[in-house]
Amino acid sequence: MLFTQEINVLGSKLEIYRDCFSKPQWNHFKTYMNGLLLGGKSEKNIQDIASNSIDGRHQSSLNRFLTKHKWNERRLNAMRLNQNIHSKDGGVIIVDDTIIEKTGKDMEGIGYLYDHSKGKSVLCHNIVSTFYRNGEQHVPLFFNPYTKKEIAEKMGIWFKTKNQIALDLLRMSLMRIHPEAVVFDEWYMCKDMLEFCNNSGLTWISQAKNNRLIQLGEEGMQLGKYAKSFQKKMFKQKENQEYRLRFLIVYIQNIWVLCNVSLGNIVCEI
Repeated sequence: MLFTQEINVLGSKLEIYRDCFSKPQWNHFKTYMNGLLLGGKSEKNIQDIASNSIDGRHQSSLNRFLTKHKWNERRLNAMRLNQNIHSKDGGVIIVDDTIIEKTGKDMEGIGYLYDHSKGKSVLCHNIVSTFYRNGEQHVPLFFNPYTKKEIAEKMGIWFKTKNQIALDLLRMSLMRIHPEAVVFDEWYMCKDMLEFCNNSGLTWISQAKNNRLIQLGEEGMQLGKYAKSFQKKMFKQKENQEYRLRFLIVYIQNIWVLCNVSLGNIVCEI
C-alpha cells in the first residue's frame, strides 16, 4: 500500500514523541510507523516501507535513522510507557522470548536457534521481553535481543544468557509495575530467577520440567517420577471439567513451592 508522509494513521498518538526527534528524524519516524501499519504481509522491511512512501527518501536514510540514530531511545520508551500504563498495581508480568525467522545470513546478530514449534533449528533473531497485562491493559514493557556467545564475540558485545537478559528486564519492569504475579515458562525457571523472585517477595507461576529434582526428606527425586506415584483417586476433579488436580508442597532449590499436578503436567507457584 502506497502512502505519503502527511497521512496520520495514529492521529494525535504520535505527537507526544515529536520532541524526541529533529525534523528529518520526525519524518523518518512517521514513515516507519505508517509503514508498519499500512504495509501488507510481505511489506514490513525497511526497503518495502521506504518504497511504499510516495514522498519518502531512499531506504538507506530510513535504515540509518533506525541503526545509527542519535535520538534518545530510553526517553522514547519511557514516554510510551507513561502514555499506555494507566494502572500499575495488580495484573501479571509475563517473561518470554520470541523467535523471528530470517533469511539473510549477513544480518547483524543473526544465528541458528532451535524452534520448538517447528522442531528444528532456524536462522533467526531471538527477542527476550517483558509484557504487562492488567484487565484491558496489554502493554509491552522492555525487550532485548539474545545473541549467541560466538556471535556476540564477533560483534564485540558483552554476552548474556537469555536468563540474565530476562532478569535485567524484570528488574526494569518492577521499577514501573507492582504485579500480583510474574509468569514465565520452564526455560526461565532457573536458580537465579527463583532466588530473585523469592527475595523480592514476588508470587511466580511457571511450568516445571519433569526431570526437575525435588527433595523428599534427605533424598532427591525427579518431579515427574514423583507425580506418577500418585493414584488417580488422590486427584480432585475440578467442578465439571475433564481434568483432575492435586496440590502439594515440595522443596526445590532451597525454596518451598506449591505445586499443582494435573494429568502429568506440573505448574509451580510460590
